[in-house]
Amino acid sequence: MAQQNPQQKFEPAVLQEAERIRQRTDEARKIFNLVDTEVVIEDYLCSIRKAIPIAGRMYITQNYVCFSSFIGGICEVLPYRKITAIVPQTFMFFNSGIDIDVDNIKYQFANYNMREQTLNLLKYLWKHPPSYLTDAPTEPPKNNLSSSSSNDGANYGANTGGYGGYGVAGASRDFEFNRGGAVYESQQQQELVVDVDTSLKAIEIALETKDIGQSTLEELNRQAEILDNIERDVEHIHMNLDRGDRYIRSMEGVGGAIKNIFSNNKPSHNTFEKKDHTVVLQRKPKNVDYNVLIKNPDQNFTPCLLRFSDESFYFASEDGTKPITGKEWKYGSFVGLVVNSRHLHAELRLAGKVILRLVSSYLQAITNEVVLRTEPGQVTVVFEPHSKSFQYGSFRLSDKLEAAGIGRANAVNAANPHGKASDILSTNVSQKVKDDFDQQDQNLQILENLVDEISDMSKGMQNELVGQTERIGHITNRVAEAQNHTAESTRRAKRI
Repeated sequence: MAQQNPQQKFEPAVLQEAERIRQRTDEARKIFNLVDTEVVIEDYLCSIRKAIPIAGRMYITQNYVCFSSFIGGICEVLPYRKITAIVPQTFMFFNSGIDIDVDNIKYQFANYNMREQTLNLLKYLWKHPPSYLTDAPTEPPKNNLSSSSSNDGANYGANTGGYGGYGVAGASRDFEFNRGGAVYESQQQQELVVDVDTSLKAIEIALETKDIGQSTLEELNRQAEILDNIERDVEHIHMNLDRGDRYIRSMEGVGGAIKNIFSNNKPSHNTFEKKDHTVVLQRKPKNVDYNVLIKNPDQNFTPCLLRFSDESFYFASEDGTKPITGKEWKYGSFVGLVVNSRHLHAELRLAGKVILRLVSSYLQAITNEVVLRTEPGQVTVVFEPHSKSFQYGSFRLSDKLEAAGIGRANAVNAANPHGKASDILSTNVSQKVKDDFDQQDQNLQILENLVDEISDMSKGMQNELVGQTERIGHITNRVAEAQNHTAESTRRAKRI
């Protein structure tokens, strides 16, 4: 459960930055007539290219790219949903320009003092619009929750929901939980029936399939040993043929005998080496990926994935093929998570005073992931003044986020290290139903693991069959070579 401290006090610098961002947001809403939910994420001094470059300020919000000139009254509002291209440009040999195409109209901006940061942020928000969800509790809280759109102080969320006041006022609708048709709710009787028998039968089938797969792997291993013996015998034939060549050459004349003296006595073919054909099943680790921007010490952004694996987390390249920082951190190193006043900005605070700063449209999903993967009470989640609050710390919310496809480049449920699956059920559900529900959850986990093992066996069989097919082709070629060699040796022997 995330720690709560309603008396949180912030440093003067934090309060000053929060106030500056609030003022800039109010300024943008007034200039561009934006709705109250639009928040300035970053703003940059730049110019727009008309007949001549005209200086002004670019305001980047979660849904719009806005520009206001200092003179001339030029105002442009570019919705991300209408943008078709964001392209960096070079002016006068300086990388300081960005072209934004909207409805076949090209808007050219230049003279950025932080062009790369602006470019990365624009592309990121274009591809990844900010997303938040609320999770209606199974029982409405006794006190009403605020639905204001901003905070004037710190906000904290418990591990059971972490309400931050966005769209959850008066929430009372029960969340319908249905995993693979295993749980059904009668609208008339409000009784839950947990179908444990079906999952047990599925486990039996999976176990039988696994046994068949194991037997197949053993048979493939025996078949590989047979191929080894055949290949060894074929290579022995080649070795004997090479030895016979030397005898025939010595009988063909003095020249052949002399050639044998100076020639290498080693066989011309490749010697046979027995190989280990044990099929190694390498299960691909389950990762949960979120697209983020790392905020570097020089204030530039690096696009990447924040990857949560089973035991640790790290930053990976956008294509997920390799780590980009060379470091990974265990979940036990987490100390806190700070949602900054600047929208979509956050700090992951680790032991040893390590602070990882990032920008992400999926802060809610990331916060939820962090809290669920760490020990209860380990992580303190802090919302700075005027920051966007949200719910977190709920496995039910994880299901909703996954169902909505929010953020996860690879949607995999985090393991539940604390509590039980039945914790998401209403308190008026009978204990038997809760026990059956926990048993069902355990059965589904077992079934998931068995399916993964069977899948790994299938891949191992495929790789082994491909390898054996190639070896059979190689053996066939070597047999043909031996036949030709034998025919040639016979012809030479008859001539002698």
